[in-house]
Amino acid sequence: MILKSLLEVKILKSDELRVLIDEIEMKDRVVIKDRDDILTEMAIIRYKRKRKKT
Repeated sequence: MILKSLLEVKILKSDELRVLIDEIEMKDRVVIKDRDDILTEMAIIRYKRKRKKT
């Protein structure tokens, strides 16, 4: 949820979030299972928002 929020409020770009997830996984030795879902879901939300504006 926190990772998704970083994209929603435009603190990080998707490529920056991808790097952050990689760092978390390496340093903390955890696996973020839904990493692709987070990035894909946010891409869909952004696409829908852009479509509404035009």
